[in-house]
Amino acid sequence: MDMKEFEKKMSILLKGSGVNIAKGIELGISVEKAGIKFYTEKQKIIKEKNAIYLFKFLAAEEEYHLKLLNNLKESLKKKNQWIKITKKQARPKIFSDKSMAIDENSRDINIILAAMRAERDSQKLYSGMAEKVKDASGSKFFSALADFEQGHFELLDGILFNLTYNRVEA
Repeated sequence: MDMKEFEKKMSILLKGSGVNIAKGIELGISVEKAGIKFYTEKQKIIKEKNAIYLFKFLAAEEEYHLKLLNNLKESLKKKNQWIKITKKQARPKIFSDKSMAIDENSRDINIILAAMRAERDSQKLYSGMAEKVKDASGSKFFSALADFEQGHFELLDGILFNLTYNRVEA
């Protein structure tokens, strides 16, 4: 699913006062699968060593989110019960190699920017679901996922900052 299709589906899903939880979960599953694929493929071509580490970490995080969504789907189907997210968000310490030469057309920077956009869109989806779900447990579930995605965005932003900070000329 490309970004335009995702944004269209998300706007339709979150339009109005109610929300179709099953469709939201399915859209989330699609997003997490796409994230796993993206981070797994891009870690093979990105050159910045800390970005490679971060992409491996984020692929594992997206796998965890996929597992949560699948578990939620089954729990709602079988028991009509929301699940709790008990794992705390991990925050690996990542520092960019400042000696590495990066030009402004770098593939690494473009890949990181694409990842940031995807994380921001995922965060919007889960925040929107949290607002629309009437059940407090459901709202907490989607808020927790939104927080994870926000954390991923901030980690990517940190790598981007380290890669580009010293390139700004006065």
